[in-house]
Amino acid sequence: TRTPIDMLQDSSPSAQRNLMAEDSSDDVERTSLTAGKIPDVASAGPFKRPGVLISAVGTHVAAVALLAMMWHTLKKALSPEAPLLTWRTFPLHPFLMTLAFGFLTRMCGALHRMCGALPRLVSITRVIFATSLLRGCAAAAAAGSCAAEDAAAAVAQPDPLLSPCVQLPSSGPPVGTSAHPLLIGASPGTTGTMSLYFALKALGVTTVHYSRAFNATSGEETTSYREGGGPVELLRPLFKSSHPAPPVDREAAHRTDLTYLSATDALIDTPTVDLFFELLAAFPNARVLLTARDPAKWAASRRKRHPFDQAPLFPLLGFDAPVGALTEEQAAAAFALWHRVVLGSLPRERVLLLDLFGESSEQLWRRLSAFVGRPLPAAGEDGALPPFPHMQYGDDVELDAGPS
Repeated sequence: TRTPIDMLQDSSPSAQRNLMAEDSSDDVERTSLTAGKIPDVASAGPFKRPGVLISAVGTHVAAVALLAMMWHTLKKALSPEAPLLTWRTFPLHPFLMTLAFGFLTRMCGALHRMCGALPRLVSITRVIFATSLLRGCAAAAAAGSCAAEDAAAAVAQPDPLLSPCVQLPSSGPPVGTSAHPLLIGASPGTTGTMSLYFALKALGVTTVHYSRAFNATSGEETTSYREGGGPVELLRPLFKSSHPAPPVDREAAHRTDLTYLSATDALIDTPTVDLFFELLAAFPNARVLLTARDPAKWAASRRKRHPFDQAPLFPLLGFDAPVGALTEEQAAAAFALWHRVVLGSLPRERVLLLDLFGESSEQLWRRLSAFVGRPLPAAGEDGALPPFPHMQYGDDVELDAGPS
């Protein structure tokens, strides 16, 4: 007769696995078997699996308790003092005990299987908990990292215009600052600045244009023409005393609290180009209006009509550069570069670039009124907006060159 051990040794690996799987209650650890080898039963005993050990001990304790109960009942039933009912029901006691023991055995078997699976359940629970914890930590770390990066960026990247590395050596800190949202016309003359002045006047904006000033509250307009020209009274503290076309006095402007210009809502033409960065420092909420023009055409007209006026950009470098002393190419380059400087100094939403020489009247009106926050001018009987102002300012622009 062949023993199970002989059968296990002679069988194939698959037969070995099937034979070992027949006894599901065996405490042998189900490791992979190889041909000709018997699993190490001692190394796979119950002491390697605490759940199995606990269920086995519980089963033995319950069996001992049942035997004690049966012995106690038997002694009581055989006692001479036992009542008649006990004697009559005595044959039932072994039967009831057998049922109880069988039921308890089933429960212990279920407990045995549960305890055997408990380590795996604990491991799965640990994995789920650890995974959730890691995900939560990763999300918190990512959120904290983003918040830290944002905070670091906010600290490491202040307003570029406030950085000392881009401050002009000739410009110190402003004497005073104002929250007034001043409109600064940052383009030089001969770009349609006088046309822009009359457009702002039509929209009800208090505006100053070098030799003209309009008060939207009183409806009064003043000019310096009766006095021989030059800047209007509001602007005179920023100019030298020479006449009739005094240059901008930059030193006086640096000593002046420019917030006094809050008396107007818009300042265009001279001296905005010369004092552009000083005005931005004094009015941090300022917005800018640019009137575009072809640089070559601007240079040709400016050199012909106003040869002694300063070219843009050069005064910031400390050069006295009348536009007539430059070639047309140099003047055109200075004009184009100045507009690039302005566009790069402010967020785009705070700058409006108007092409008075190329855009239609309706486009100009709608864009300008939206930017300054004023209603459109009244339309005519045909429902069309009035023509956008195209004013000739003296001999500033040739008659066939368009607006000035």
